[in-house]
Amino acid sequence: MATSMLGSFSSFTPSEMEFNAECIDIDIVPNFSLRRLQLIEGEYGPFRPSMSMTVPLWVARFLKRRRRCQIVIPDWLKLDKLEELLDEERRDERVFKELPYHYYEISQILFQEAKDDFGGDLHMVREKVRDIHSVRRNKIHNGLSKLRSSAPVELDNIAGAEVCL
Repeated sequence: MATSMLGSFSSFTPSEMEFNAECIDIDIVPNFSLRRLQLIEGEYGPFRPSMSMTVPLWVARFLKRRRRCQIVIPDWLKLDKLEELLDEERRDERVFKELPYHYYEISQILFQEAKDDFGGDLHMVREKVRDIHSVRRNKIHNGLSKLRSSAPVELDNIAGAEVCL
Protein backbone atom coordinates (compact mmCIF):
# COMPACT_ATOMS: atom_id res chain seq x y z
CA MET A 1 0.00 0.00 0.00
CA ALA A 2 0.97 3.65 -0.18
CA THR A 3 3.85 5.15 1.76
CA SER A 4 5.31 8.60 2.04
CA MET A 5 8.63 8.05 0.28
CA LEU A 6 8.83 11.55 -1.14
CA GLY A 7 12.59 11.70 -1.32
CA SER A 8 13.00 8.49 -3.30
CA PHE A 9 10.43 9.05 -6.03
CA SER A 10 9.91 12.78 -6.35
CA SER A 11 12.19 13.10 -9.38
CA PHE A 12 10.56 10.34 -11.45
CA THR A 13 8.58 11.26 -14.53
CA PRO A 14 5.03 9.92 -14.97
CA SER A 15 6.27 7.39 -17.56
CA GLU A 16 8.94 6.16 -15.12
CA MET A 17 6.27 5.83 -12.44
CA GLU A 18 4.19 3.74 -14.86
CA PHE A 19 7.22 1.55 -15.56
CA ASN A 20 7.69 0.99 -11.81
CA ALA A 21 3.99 0.20 -11.42
CA GLU A 22 4.27 -2.66 -13.90
CA CYS A 23 6.26 -4.63 -11.30
CA ILE A 24 3.26 -5.05 -8.97
CA ASP A 25 1.56 -8.43 -8.92
CA ILE A 26 -1.90 -8.89 -10.38
CA ASP A 27 -4.16 -11.89 -10.88
CA ILE A 28 -4.94 -13.21 -14.34
CA VAL A 29 -6.95 -16.09 -15.75
CA PRO A 30 -5.01 -17.58 -18.68
CA ASN A 31 -6.77 -19.23 -21.61
CA PHE A 32 -3.82 -21.43 -22.58
CA SER A 33 -1.64 -24.17 -21.17
CA LEU A 34 2.07 -23.81 -20.58
CA ARG A 35 4.17 -25.60 -18.03
CA ARG A 36 6.32 -22.56 -17.33
CA LEU A 37 7.48 -19.31 -18.83
CA GLN A 38 11.12 -18.64 -18.03
CA LEU A 39 12.29 -15.06 -18.38
CA ILE A 40 15.35 -13.15 -17.21
CA GLU A 41 13.36 -11.60 -14.37
CA GLY A 42 11.89 -14.88 -13.16
CA GLU A 43 9.90 -17.99 -13.89
CA TYR A 44 6.10 -18.03 -14.14
CA GLY A 45 3.66 -20.85 -14.38
CA PRO A 46 2.19 -23.29 -14.74
CA PHE A 47 -0.46 -21.62 -16.89
CA ARG A 48 -3.73 -23.52 -17.05
CA PRO A 49 -6.95 -22.39 -18.72
CA SER A 50 -9.48 -20.92 -16.28
CA MET A 51 -7.08 -21.25 -13.31
CA SER A 52 -6.34 -17.92 -11.64
CA MET A 53 -2.68 -17.09 -11.01
CA THR A 54 -0.56 -14.11 -10.03
CA VAL A 55 1.99 -12.45 -12.30
CA PRO A 56 3.62 -9.01 -12.54
CA LEU A 57 1.48 -6.43 -14.31
CA TRP A 58 3.92 -6.27 -17.24
CA VAL A 59 3.44 -10.02 -17.86
CA ALA A 60 -0.35 -9.61 -17.62
CA ARG A 61 -0.16 -6.72 -20.08
CA PHE A 62 1.95 -8.78 -22.49
CA LEU A 63 -0.45 -11.74 -22.34
CA LYS A 64 -3.57 -9.54 -22.57
CA ARG A 65 -2.28 -7.86 -25.74
CA ARG A 66 -1.95 -11.32 -27.26
CA ARG A 67 -5.44 -12.31 -26.06
CA ARG A 68 -3.95 -15.03 -23.87
CA CYS A 69 -5.59 -14.04 -20.56
CA GLN A 70 -8.26 -12.13 -18.73
CA ILE A 71 -7.02 -9.70 -16.08
CA VAL A 72 -8.78 -9.90 -12.72
CA ILE A 73 -9.59 -6.33 -11.72
CA PRO A 74 -8.29 -5.68 -8.17
CA ASP A 75 -10.92 -5.19 -5.46
CA TRP A 76 -9.77 -1.63 -4.76
CA LEU A 77 -10.55 -0.76 -8.42
CA LYS A 78 -14.16 -1.94 -8.32
CA LEU A 79 -16.91 0.67 -8.55
CA ASP A 80 -18.47 0.16 -5.09
CA LYS A 81 -15.07 0.36 -3.36
CA LEU A 82 -14.13 3.51 -5.32
CA GLU A 83 -17.43 5.20 -4.44
CA GLU A 84 -16.83 4.46 -0.76
CA LEU A 85 -13.23 5.66 -0.99
CA LEU A 86 -14.23 8.89 -2.75
CA ASP A 87 -16.77 9.66 -0.01
CA GLU A 88 -14.12 9.06 2.66
CA GLU A 89 -11.56 11.23 0.83
CA ARG A 90 -14.06 14.08 0.57
CA ARG A 91 -15.16 13.72 4.20
CA ASP A 92 -11.69 14.14 5.75
CA GLU A 93 -9.63 16.87 4.15
CA ARG A 94 -6.53 16.09 6.24
CA VAL A 95 -6.15 12.33 5.73
CA PHE A 96 -5.31 10.35 2.60
CA LYS A 97 -7.06 7.00 2.49
CA GLU A 98 -4.86 3.99 1.86
CA LEU A 99 -4.45 2.94 -1.76
CA PRO A 100 -1.71 1.05 -3.59
CA TYR A 101 1.29 3.37 -4.07
CA HIS A 102 0.86 3.18 -7.85
CA TYR A 103 -2.96 3.17 -7.86
CA TYR A 104 -3.21 5.84 -10.54
CA GLU A 105 -0.68 4.26 -12.91
CA ILE A 106 -2.16 0.77 -12.43
CA SER A 107 -5.66 2.04 -13.13
CA GLN A 108 -4.54 3.87 -16.28
CA ILE A 109 -2.79 0.74 -17.58
CA LEU A 110 -5.86 -1.39 -16.90
CA PHE A 111 -8.20 1.19 -18.49
CA GLN A 112 -6.09 0.94 -21.63
CA GLU A 113 -5.28 -2.76 -21.71
CA ALA A 114 -8.18 -4.50 -19.94
CA LYS A 115 -11.29 -2.56 -21.00
CA ASP A 116 -13.32 -5.72 -21.48
CA ASP A 117 -12.43 -7.03 -18.00
CA PHE A 118 -14.31 -4.15 -16.29
CA GLY A 119 -17.67 -5.27 -17.62
CA GLY A 120 -20.08 -2.37 -18.07
CA ASP A 121 -18.51 -0.26 -15.29
CA LEU A 122 -15.44 1.03 -17.15
CA HIS A 123 -16.74 4.57 -17.72
CA MET A 124 -17.90 5.00 -14.11
CA VAL A 125 -14.75 3.43 -12.67
CA ARG A 126 -12.58 5.73 -14.79
CA GLU A 127 -14.61 8.72 -13.60
CA LYS A 128 -14.29 7.72 -9.92
CA VAL A 129 -10.52 7.27 -10.22
CA ARG A 130 -10.28 10.70 -11.85
CA ASP A 131 -12.38 12.20 -9.03
CA ILE A 132 -10.29 10.53 -6.31
CA HIS A 133 -7.09 11.72 -7.98
CA SER A 134 -8.48 15.26 -8.15
CA VAL A 135 -9.60 15.30 -4.50
CA ARG A 136 -6.22 13.98 -3.38
CA ARG A 137 -4.35 16.50 -5.54
CA ASN A 138 -6.38 19.33 -3.96
CA LYS A 139 -5.51 17.98 -0.50
CA ILE A 140 -1.83 18.07 -1.41
CA HIS A 141 -2.02 21.63 -2.72
CA ASN A 142 -3.93 22.76 0.37
CA GLY A 143 -1.49 20.96 2.66
CA LEU A 144 1.54 22.44 0.95
CA SER A 145 0.05 25.93 1.15
CA LYS A 146 -0.19 25.45 4.94
CA LEU A 147 3.57 24.96 5.09
CA ARG A 148 3.89 28.75 4.92
CA SER A 149 1.86 29.03 8.10
CA SER A 150 4.05 26.42 9.89
CA ALA A 151 0.98 24.26 10.67
CA PRO A 152 1.72 20.49 10.66
CA VAL A 153 1.00 18.71 7.39
CA GLU A 154 0.38 14.97 7.14
CA LEU A 155 1.14 13.27 3.82
CA ASP A 156 0.74 9.62 4.87
CA ASN A 157 -0.65 7.32 2.14
CA ILE A 158 0.32 9.69 -0.67
CA ALA A 159 0.68 7.81 -3.96
CA GLY A 160 3.31 7.81 -6.69
CA ALA A 161 1.41 9.94 -9.22
CA GLU A 162 0.70 12.46 -6.49
CA VAL A 163 4.38 12.77 -5.63
CA CYS A 164 5.06 13.80 -9.24
CA LEU A 165 2.67 16.78 -9.09
